[in-house]
Amino acid sequence: MKFSVIVPVYNVADYLPKCLRSLLAQDCDDWELILVDDGSTDGKCPDLCDEYAAAEPELIRVIHQANGGLGAARNTGLEAAAGEYLLFVDSDDTIAPDTLSRLSEEIDKTHADMYIFSFRYVQEDGTQSPAEPRNDARYGVVTSLKEQPALLLDPPLA
Repeated sequence: MKFSVIVPVYNVADYLPKCLRSLLAQDCDDWELILVDDGSTDGKCPDLCDEYAAAEPELIRVIHQANGGLGAARNTGLEAAAGEYLLFVDSDDTIAPDTLSRLSEEIDKTHADMYIFSFRYVQEDGTQSPAEPRNDARYGVVTSLKEQPALLLDPPLA
C-alpha cells in the first residue's frame, strides 16, 4: 500500500463530512484512511467515523481512544498505518481529488522520503487565498534530511 492518510478527530462534526468527502473523492486507489477519534465528547464524531467506515470498510479504519491530544492521535494513526507514505490531514481540511495521484507520480519520479507542497486557506464563504508560495530554495528540489535537517522544523508540517 502506498499511502496511509491519518485524520485525527476531536469534536469536529461540523467539518468532518466535508473533509471525508474530499478524501473519498481521490482518484488514486492505493491508499487507506485511518480516522482516530481522540475521545470526542460532542456525541457526533464517533458515530460519524463509524458511519463512514461502515460505508467504505475496505478503505476506512476507525480507532477510538481516550483523549490524548493531537500528537497522541497522530501517533496512534502512525502505529496503525500500513502505507509506505503518510499524509496527515486535519479534520477541518480538504484536499484536491488528484492530491494522492499527483503525489504518487512525484514519488515514482524522485523516490524521496518526504514531500512538501503548498496549501490554500479557504474561508467558510468559499473565498480562497492564493497558494502559499514556497520561495525558499529548499523547495522544489530533491534533497535529503541529512542535507537539510531544518525541513523538519518548517511549519505547517505535522
